[in-house]
Amino acid sequence: MNLPLAARYANIVLATIALFVALSLGRSVFAPFALAIVVGIVLSPVASLINRLGLPRALGAFLGLGLILTILGGMIILLEPLVSLALEQAPRLWQELSDIITSLQRGLADLDSVSDEIARAFQPDEPAADGEEEAPTFMLPRLSDALFLAPAVASQILIFIGALFFFLLSRTDIYEWAGRISNLPDLRAARLPAGFTGPLHLRLMRAEKQVSRYFLTITVINTIFGAIVAGAFMLAGIPSALMWGVIAFLLNFIPYLGPLILAGTLLLSGLVMYEGALRFMPVALYMGLNFLEGQFITPAMVGQHLQVNALAVFLSLVFWLWLWGPLGGFVAIPLLVWFVALSKADPVPENQPAPAEIA
Repeated sequence: MNLPLAARYANIVLATIALFVALSLGRSVFAPFALAIVVGIVLSPVASLINRLGLPRALGAFLGLGLILTILGGMIILLEPLVSLALEQAPRLWQELSDIITSLQRGLADLDSVSDEIARAFQPDEPAADGEEEAPTFMLPRLSDALFLAPAVASQILIFIGALFFFLLSRTDIYEWAGRISNLPDLRAARLPAGFTGPLHLRLMRAEKQVSRYFLTITVINTIFGAIVAGAFMLAGIPSALMWGVIAFLLNFIPYLGPLILAGTLLLSGLVMYEGALRFMPVALYMGLNFLEGQFITPAMVGQHLQVNALAVFLSLVFWLWLWGPLGGFVAIPLLVWFVALSKADPVPENQPAPAEIA
């Protein structure tokens, strides 16, 4: 009795490991596909509205895809002059940052020299080391690297566009099929009415609404937060305030890690742009605004029914970042909300009899 049970658990563990390995090896396909599914779930109200109006599903899929492409195109147009300005100033900023790193390296080298002198005082017979280690060099990515990655990026974009369109086109059929498959024995026994597709179908529909509502709320919060960051930086006289606001808006979709990355970037920028205590002004201003947003704005707008355990958010973020990198960071929280909503949704609505009640 114990041996088959142990073998069953071993098969589950091996299958889980094989699944993770497959997802990691096929990240160039699975990551954009998962992102398309998440975006499709977020855009589900648009497709549902088109269906309620009696219009073809293909029109809803085209409108949803067009909306996403328009948003992405608008963001590219908005960021293009800011990126061009950053590229123009990159050599000067890089040189100043290199000088700071060199100064730190010299300070560490002096500290090492003092340590060596102390060591020689206690060990006079040991010969001194000749020469100095060559300082590490820092190189920006080259144009050839970008050209090498271009085909891979283009293929992922095509996978994202195709998966998003066909998911919006057939998502209701997918949900109904999943509901029928999950209740296949009951359907064969004729214990369910003809129009009932099973609890899983209803859970998928309700989970979709939860994810869409959550993402819409978070998008509004991040938009307000980005605008506040841009306005505060503009009032403080920080250069490229609009760019920092857009970056704050985008990185705020990745909890914990996104704000940490932006804080580190602002710290380096402050060290390059300012002198004295003003060097810490950009990062301090941003961290203060981020604290207010995380403690007051988000809890007030999200509400208790959409909140997710903080540890679960952190573990999901770490897992998907480890598995798929930056794309995993963007899909981590929506997928977590989807799984949580799927597990909490009522399997049968009030006007639908449960399978056990049907003779």
